[in-house]
Amino acid sequence: MTGGISNDGGPSMNLQAAIDEINRLKAKMAAIEQEKEAEKVAEAELEEVQESQPLIQALWEAQVPANFKIPQLPTFDGKSDPLEHIMAVGTQTAIIGAEDHLRCKLLSSTFKDAALRWYMNLPRHSISSCADFHKKFVHQFAGTKHVQVTATSLFSIRQNGPESLREYLARFSEATIKVSNPNQEMFVAAFQNGLKAGHFNESLAQKPAESMQDVMKRAECYIKGEESNAEKRSRDSRERGRNKTPDRYQRGWQPRDRESWQNRGGRNFRQNDRRPRQAYKEYSPLNSAKVHILEDILDSDLAKLPNAQDQTFALGPNDHEWCHYHRCKGHDTEKCYRLRDLIEELIRSGHLRKFIEQAAKREPQKPPGSPREPPQKGKEKETIRVAVNTIAGGFAGGGESSSARKRYLRGIINAIDNINCTTRSDFSQVPDLSFSPKDASGIVPHDDDPLVIQVQILNCDVKRVLIDSGSSADIMYWEAFKAMQLASEQLRPYHGTLVGFTGDQAEVMGHITLLTTFGDHQNAKTIKVRYLVVKTPFASYNIIIGRPAFNTLGAAMSTLYLSIKYPL
Repeated sequence: MTGGISNDGGPSMNLQAAIDEINRLKAKMAAIEQEKEAEKVAEAELEEVQESQPLIQALWEAQVPANFKIPQLPTFDGKSDPLEHIMAVGTQTAIIGAEDHLRCKLLSSTFKDAALRWYMNLPRHSISSCADFHKKFVHQFAGTKHVQVTATSLFSIRQNGPESLREYLARFSEATIKVSNPNQEMFVAAFQNGLKAGHFNESLAQKPAESMQDVMKRAECYIKGEESNAEKRSRDSRERGRNKTPDRYQRGWQPRDRESWQNRGGRNFRQNDRRPRQAYKEYSPLNSAKVHILEDILDSDLAKLPNAQDQTFALGPNDHEWCHYHRCKGHDTEKCYRLRDLIEELIRSGHLRKFIEQAAKREPQKPPGSPREPPQKGKEKETIRVAVNTIAGGFAGGGESSSARKRYLRGIINAIDNINCTTRSDFSQVPDLSFSPKDASGIVPHDDDPLVIQVQILNCDVKRVLIDSGSSADIMYWEAFKAMQLASEQLRPYHGTLVGFTGDQAEVMGHITLLTTFGDHQNAKTIKVRYLVVKTPFASYNIIIGRPAFNTLGAAMSTLYLSIKYPL
């Protein structure tokens, strides 16, 4: 019997397993210790957060009612208007009757992102009340508040060509919300200024609205009519598309073959053997020439011109006649069948009413250059009176408003009743001003050129200043205003209207009073001039000196010698 030791390593394996178990237990104990340490750190941070609450202790420790249900509140990330957020949250808290401490807690619960980081960085116990909270909140995020504008900015809003009345009214109403000092008269004037030509514009012109509420009420029926017309036009367009026949008018002037083209001298036209069929059985009588009506159509964006043809293209037999609609020779605008049909279509759609009212009582206006008809015996042709406008508006005649001008007129009437002499004392001190051929020295012979001078304003030499005695306002154009580096904040609001040469109302940005120097050296004279600053896409002059400044200067003008004289 022999003895020995086993080769399976039993004792050594048991020792290694014991060591591994000890290491595992140590790792587990270390993990447990780390978890406890992390919990202690989290508790400490939580205590620190609670202790560093921006709310004072009385607000923070106030008990929330047991049955309180948190309402749904909008969140704030620091990018929107803080006043709007306070209003939204305040309305909800007011409905549930929340106390001061609850209102503070609810407001802070809506913060996220930048707003939450700001709130967490506030000093401990720095918020003493809800009002104090609101003040700090609005001050911090003042940069994201909506910028309010003046009412004069509304005059830049225009109704676009395809934009409906409903869309324009909604867009304009949204813009009025941003105005700092709401003025219903300014709102109505700006709305009508941007409104495109049409029935509603005529209604407001005949009977002005008193407020935007009145505008909206009166616009309802026009919106319904406009939408009904749009729906029917769309329906008619679809039906015409299904039953479309070749356009006989456009087809009628194409050459049949090369032979017919050559037989007519190589000109690119062929006269139609038959008169183009009429699109309508009857056509509305017009009180103006078709060329003038076409200008109104294009200005109002009611239709577009067809594609322009080559200069050698002729749409008719007469090379001496020109069509403004097709922009080619061959026929006259007044005899254009396509333009006639377009005008009639627009009239039946509710447009161009001003060209058919009382048409039977008036002779159509002849387009420029059209041949005159021979006078009929025993019948005198009725004379058509055309209005030639000047610039009207401004502060002349008593002021910017109609009431101020009425007071001015009554004052003049009373003054006339009290005057017993024929000469006013105000004029007795004005020296005689006259012109002679000596004043023509240095003047180049001209063809009735306008009187244009140079003035000095704020150390700026302003050139191209027109002297216009027909203007009731002193006008500075917006480009010149910016060139002199003047700030728009210097402008004071203007509540009147300014009517230009064409009868259209100009966009007035405001008015400003500036010292203006006429002449130079010993002939210099400085006066205060109140300018209306006007924004227009095209301006030939920088400033227009009208009657107010010209009378203040006490000046006289000579268009023959292109000069002015004034007492020093």
